[in-house]
Formats: sequence, C-alpha cells, structure tokens
Amino acid sequence: MFVFFNILSLISLTVPFLIGHFFLHWDFLGVDFPLGIGLLLQFVIGIPILFYQHGIERDKRTVISVGYFLLFAGLSGSFLAGKTLWLPIFWELSSVGSLLVYLGQGLNKAAVRSYASLMTASGVSSILLAGWAILPEGSIGLFFLIFALLIKSAYSVFHIWYPEFHAGSPPHLSAAYSGIAINVPLLLFMKFVFPAWHVPIFLKILVIVSGLGVFIGGITAFFSKDIKVTFAYSTIEKANFLWLCIFLASIWINDANEDIAKIGKYFLILFYLTMIHHSVSKAFQFLSFGSVTRLSGTNNIDASRGYGRLTGISLLLLGLGTFSFAVLPGTPGFISESTYLFVISKIIEMPANSGKVLLPSLIFIMIGIILGGNAHIRIYLTTVFSMPEKRAEMVPLGEREKKYIQLSLYILGGLLFLIPVLFYGVFHYYWMGLGNLFNEFSSEWYDKIFWVSILCVVFYATIISFRWAHRIEKRRLWDCGNQYRGTELSIRSSVVSEPLFNSIGKLINSEDGTSNFDKWIFQGIEKFLNLGRFWAGKTESGEVANYIGFSALAMLLSLAFLFLLKFYKELLWIFSIQ
Repeated sequence: MFVFFNILSLISLTVPFLIGHFFLHWDFLGVDFPLGIGLLLQFVIGIPILFYQHGIERDKRTVISVGYFLLFAGLSGSFLAGKTLWLPIFWELSSVGSLLVYLGQGLNKAAVRSYASLMTASGVSSILLAGWAILPEGSIGLFFLIFALLIKSAYSVFHIWYPEFHAGSPPHLSAAYSGIAINVPLLLFMKFVFPAWHVPIFLKILVIVSGLGVFIGGITAFFSKDIKVTFAYSTIEKANFLWLCIFLASIWINDANEDIAKIGKYFLILFYLTMIHHSVSKAFQFLSFGSVTRLSGTNNIDASRGYGRLTGISLLLLGLGTFSFAVLPGTPGFISESTYLFVISKIIEMPANSGKVLLPSLIFIMIGIILGGNAHIRIYLTTVFSMPEKRAEMVPLGEREKKYIQLSLYILGGLLFLIPVLFYGVFHYYWMGLGNLFNEFSSEWYDKIFWVSILCVVFYATIISFRWAHRIEKRRLWDCGNQYRGTELSIRSSVVSEPLFNSIGKLINSEDGTSNFDKWIFQGIEKFLNLGRFWAGKTESGEVANYIGFSALAMLLSLAFLFLLKFYKELLWIFSIQ
C-alpha cells in the first residue's frame, strides 16, 4: 500500500498538466502561464520531498504516503478548479492530507499547535473562497478572493499563523508548504485578479503593508533562535516581497507613460524569478537542515551547533540553499537579487510622482531582504562550520536515511545551478507573451547577469571535479599539531546577530528571539475577543453614564449606515474593476 500511494502521489503531480492541456485547453505560455508555472514547481519540488519522506519515515509510512497524495491532489485541484465550489474543497483537501502526515509522525503538543494554526488559516480562507465562488463576477466577490489569498500566503499582519505552523511540522511538510503551497494563492491572484483588477488607492495601501512585511519578516528571521521559525519568517519576507512585485506591477503596467509601464513589466519578471528562486532554495533549506535538527533533537540554532558535520552529508551539499540566499553568482538568488537592483535603478529614474509610492520605504525593504538572507548564513555558520559537541542521547542517521536525504538534496541542488542555464534559454524564446519586452530587458541587464551565472556554474563544476580527483586523505588542524577540536572555537549564532540587536532588532524582536510584532497582534486579537465581556460588564453595571454612551454610539453607527446607503454607488465605483 505504501508503494501504491507513492505512485498515486506521482500521478497527482503529473496528471494536472494533461488535464490542463487536453481537457481545459490551457495556454501554458500565455494567459495560463501562472497556473503552468505553479504546477511545474509542484512537480520538480514534490518529487524530492517524496524521496525524503520515503527515506526518513519508518513508522506509519502508508498513512504519510496517503497524506502526501491528498496534499498534492488538493494543491493541483486548487489550480484546476477555477471559480467553482471545488476550489475551497480542494483547498481543504490539502489540509486533510497534512493531518495524515502529522498522524504518521505522531502527535505532540508542538504538532497539535502547528496543525491548529494551519486549519485556522485554511478554514477562514476557504470560507472566503466559497463566497467568491458563489457571488457573481464583480468587485465584492474579488475582495473575498483577495483576502482569502492574502491570509493563506502569510501576507503581512495575516502571517501570524505561519511561524507556529512551521515550528511543529515535520521538515518535509514544511518544505512542501514553503516551497509549493505558498505559491498557490500568489499564482491564483495572477490568474484571476491581476488581469482585470486595478484600484490605485487600495493597491498603494497594500504596497506599504507588503514593504512592512518584508522589513519585519527579514529582521525577525535574522534574530530568531529557532531554525524552523527562522525559515518561516524568511518565507514571510519573501512572500511579502512577491506581493510587493505584484502590486507595483498592477499600479504601473497599464500606465500611459511607456517607461513607467515598462517598469511594471519588469516587476512582473522579477516576481517569477524570485518565486522560482525562493521555492527551490527554501525547500532545499527545510530538507537539508531537517536532517540537522533530526540528529540534534532540537530546533534551537546554538543547541544544534556543529551537527551538520555529524550527518554524514557533504558540507558543501548542505550549504547550496544557503549559498543561493547569500546571492552567490551562479544561483537563482543571484539572478533574482541582481534583477531587483536593476529594477530599483529604473525606479530612481522615474518621475517623482510615479516613484513616490515605493521610494520612502525602499531602505526598509532593502534591510529586510539583506537580513533575511543573512539569517540563512547565520544558521549555516553555527550548525555546519562549527565543531559539534556530541551528546549521549544522539541517534545517528542511518545509511538508508542518508541515502534518501542526499538523493533529494542532489535533485534540488542540481536545479539550483541548472535554473540559470534554463532561464537563459527561456528568456531568449518566448515567455508569458511579453514579447519584445524581454529583448530590451536582455540587452540592458539580463545577458550579463546570466552569462556571469553560467560561467560561475562551469567554474564551480571544475573546482568540485578537481577536489574529487585530489581528495585530502588526512586533514591537519591549524593548532600546531595537537589535534584540538574543542567546541569553544565554534561560532554561536549570537556572534552574528547580537551586534545589531540594539540598533535594529530591539523594537521588532525580544531578547529570546521571538517577535514583538506578532505578540502585539495577538494582544490586539485578545482584546477584541474580550469586547463582549467588556460590553456585558458595562451594561450590567446599571450606571446612567454607560447607557448615555451606548445611546450616542448607536446614533453614530446609524448615521454611518445611512451615509453608506446614500453614497453606496459612489463607493462601489471607487472599488470596482476598471
């Protein structure tokens, strides 16, 4: 049965392409490109995840394989369903699959909290999706869809469920959600909302909130002391950056000024480049460092110090995802961040009135991106570059586990260095129907960046081949020959983050690495939920002043309602599809 459901999982990753092409007649290189790229990323990342869980799971493997079949079927169905009630059904099906993965792992307090947070976000968004599916075409239904997608994609302020989810989920499930599922709401927005919905005022507000999410996500990731929570906030940072690209493209892509419209299209290109980089790199990070936390028995960065050396996996292989987030030339991260700098240079040249939406928050966005990337470097230095302190309760990874972990990492690592070459070929032919835009984009920036990446990939391959041909049989340490391997020489995560805590992180993070921003949000929710208790206490007090206050409040609300009725058509026009 275990093998049977793994085969079904593979079918759920491949059949959606056939359904989309032959039955739904999708144009994968045209208007349906967002759905096509989503299915493609699900396929190339889903296979390594299946290999990984096949290798490390020993108990209840059939239950976990059924869970992944339902998870991938639910995600595929979300792409295929369109504006029907099947969309919330498939949306929830993926959460049911996740529950089986949790059950196969065994439930504990962290897992229960993790699944509860996932179901809360998924349930609320499913209700909103059902509202969109039922309502006729128009702005009201689109608002239901937009808020559903923002909640499920860990958008700023709506992201509070996301760190809790990753804190207690198994690494392969975290890789599936951060590398695959996070893309579904973004791509559904690109398919159903982006082509027709342009509300300048609302979009400008969303741009500001997105920039705030990038800033807070990057800083919180950098100062976090939990490996999986760090990756979760890094995902929040990147998800908000992707939303930022979408919203800026929506504002500028149809501008009457040709130069401004071109920058809007550049942001569209940057959106897809960043999505591909983040999906592959983040899935790699969760899988590679999942082997480290599995060995150390903890998610704490300092407590896992040096355990990367004990996994039996190449230190270079463990670092490939980190190198991509560190913008190493030859990786997708280098292409994505270089393109971002190119687009920013074009924004600076824009007329002042057009660029003022982004420029004031530009410095905060850059800080979030830089610190979010350095969060990955910080984990790698501590867990892989440091010397380990073996503990008696440590259970070493078995040969079977190492084999499947390495297989999944080799697939994703190969993709990291193959993507720049694939991008070069794709950009020179046809992608997304943008036609001549790519030729101009290529002539200004793109050719140089991609050629640098391709040459670096060749250089890295040459160095690695030479290293394998001339392997060092015995290493000598730097300490004059006494072979000292003390953990005192290890790199603690605090060495990297503490110098910046008082200047940047103190407001956003507490000293234990948790997010003050999220704590404020939870406190606000708690106070809102306590309004009923407050209302009951005041109404039962019997004081005349309270009743006078309630009467005045009721009158103000009645006047506001009458105002909305009078100007309903005007307000509806402001938030309509234009």
